[in-house]
Amino acid sequence: MASEPIHEGDQPGRDDHEHDHERDYDDHDDHDHEQGDRAWDDVELDADFIRAAGTQEPSARARMLAARWREGAPDPQPWRSDEPPAGWFFSKARRRRRRRR
Repeated sequence: MASEPIHEGDQPGRDDHEHDHERDYDDHDDHDHEQGDRAWDDVELDADFIRAAGTQEPSARARMLAARWREGAPDPQPWRSDEPPAGWFFSKARRRRRRRR
């Protein structure tokens, strides 16, 4: 089995067609780069431009709640519940014990 010599810059196991494709892509990429550079020539990136940019993302909790609420909104909760939270320091039971002393 005779094999062709490997030239500098060639990689073993690659076809010549792959090299042609890369050349075409590189030429196309340079052309797009030139157009993109010209588009940014007139833009002045000053402090006002930067401040005007909308770059704020929602927090992780906001994204989590939005994903949860896509299926349905949460049930409404009363502003004050009838019972204090568990372990509430100023509970009625503690007040009663203090009065007895």
